[in-house]
Amino acid sequence: MVNLLSMLSLFWLCLPFSENSKAISLDEALKNSLITLEASANGGHSGKSLKLRISNLDPGNWVLKIPAGYQFASNDPDQQDLVVIEEQSLTMKNIQTKDLFFQARCTQAGNRSPSAGSGFHYSGPVEGNLAKLVNFIDKANITDHSAQEAIWAFTNGFSLANIENEELKKLSAALKGVKKPTYTVVNTPVAPEEEAGLTAFETRAPAILEGAFACQLEKNIQASFGLFNREGEEMLQLFADRTLRKGTNRMRFSFEISNLDRGTYYARLQSDGQVVAEEAMTW
Repeated sequence: MVNLLSMLSLFWLCLPFSENSKAISLDEALKNSLITLEASANGGHSGKSLKLRISNLDPGNWVLKIPAGYQFASNDPDQQDLVVIEEQSLTMKNIQTKDLFFQARCTQAGNRSPSAGSGFHYSGPVEGNLAKLVNFIDKANITDHSAQEAIWAFTNGFSLANIENEELKKLSAALKGVKKPTYTVVNTPVAPEEEAGLTAFETRAPAILEGAFACQLEKNIQASFGLFNREGEEMLQLFADRTLRKGTNRMRFSFEISNLDRGTYYARLQSDGQVVAEEAMTW
């Protein structure tokens, strides 16, 4: 009887997986040939933009874990690679095939947005600060355009000012070791169904510049506040001939910038034709 129990225990331990097994990551499942994987695009780089077709090759019941931060490289070198920004788990039962759809965002702003049905291959998890960023996006369930802008800030050097979500902007600045921008450039993205085949620069357009401006005054002044280009021309005005009191002055601003060229501009407070305080802003 003891020998029989010992053999049963050994048999149980040697089973590859059971209903009580821990979750197995996509890396492990592929390495141990437990699954086959087909990855394709739904079209574009927003929303549920990545489709994974997973076929279970193991007859047991187990759980496949696909964390945020897994990367999928496009089979077309001209199209953008994608990174998953949400974690999903899938219970695998016997020999079966299942489709999963993931929130994923692109990491190559200069390439064309993926076309529906275009193929991808798994290329491993992201690392370092990008991994920390994507993990935060997943945990905070950020699925608006801020997620994409934050990823581009790390993979393509885009400005942190494009990130509308303030907590995500704050984390991004901390990871980069820079000061969080006091302003935000609100971009208007094209509809998801129109993204495919366009680069990041064609799928977004600066629309609104908004933020906060603060200055310390040594005396009361009559002042104006506006947005100026590099040549010193006032492009937009928030107010003119307003009395500002001695001490700390704070104000919020919002400018419509869709008709302005991309570049660096200056939010500038002036009095009697002289610059009192200014801040450079780029989009």
